[in-house]
Amino acid sequence: MSPDLIIVLALLAATIVMFALNRPRMDVVALIMMTVLPLTGVISVPESLAGLSDPNSTHPARTAATDGSLRDLASYLPRKASTPS
Repeated sequence: MSPDLIIVLALLAATIVMFALNRPRMDVVALIMMTVLPLTGVISVPESLAGLSDPNSTHPARTAATDGSLRDLASYLPRKASTPS
């Protein structure tokens, strides 16, 4: 096995453990891996940042933001309707 493959597999194992323990949060784990991979020399900095331009990489964040906004709106509307004008 090549050294790059060993590094990637070790980082993958660390990522899975961090996801399973939920320590730190998932977004922090993703940022850690985006930082560590170029620092190890496995990929270049432009390659690590290229993933951010893909709409699929931002989809979970957009979904969570939309969900949170809708939940806030759903809890706000009944209170607003019951408040006398």
